[in-house]
Amino acid sequence: MLGGWSVSDDQSLKEECIQKALVNIPGAQNGGDGQSQVSGSTCLTQVVNGLNIKCTLTLSGEQWECKYYKSFFGTRETQLQGCALVKNSGDQENPTAFNEDGFDDDDLIDAMYG
Repeated sequence: MLGGWSVSDDQSLKEECIQKALVNIPGAQNGGDGQSQVSGSTCLTQVVNGLNIKCTLTLSGEQWECKYYKSFFGTRETQLQGCALVKNSGDQENPTAFNEDGFDDDDLIDAMYG
């Protein structure tokens, strides 16, 4: 659906996104089978000027939300835009967010998807 979010059943896309997230989540082990490190993951996709991807995953009992962008032109590489630790209390604010450089960056994520 153009513009709306839908659940993705593309396992290769999900695995690629998990691998990119594990590189940027503090304490995660890089390499290997990313699926074995997470206890649950769901990815949503949205087509707007390319493919927007939003994945949630649970790693060591903590839930993370990571956002990605994949252009339909050029390199067509999936780019991690940032990951944020989701509070379990139901509060919508993310206490910790990391962009691809490892810096806290809630504002970047909010500006892109807020």
